[in-house]
Amino acid sequence: MRNTYLTKVKFSDDSNLDYGYQETSAPTSKQLIHLYNEDGDEITQDNHTWEALTHSTFLSNNDDFWDAIESMRFLT
Repeated sequence: MRNTYLTKVKFSDDSNLDYGYQETSAPTSKQLIHLYNEDGDEITQDNHTWEALTHSTFLSNNDDFWDAIESMRFLT
């Protein structure tokens, strides 16, 4: 089981990324497990800055991950 949270983020750096997702152990946690681009591909946090938005989803398995990506894709 995964038992983590996926939260939509807005990147604030000069990269070509607008939105993405952070995976953490709790919705308000600052300890990053993984960082993803808008398509759900894992990226490194090197040279990226972002702020978490209010949209967060509990993940218990890999299907939840892809469902969360689709459900939050157009939220800003």
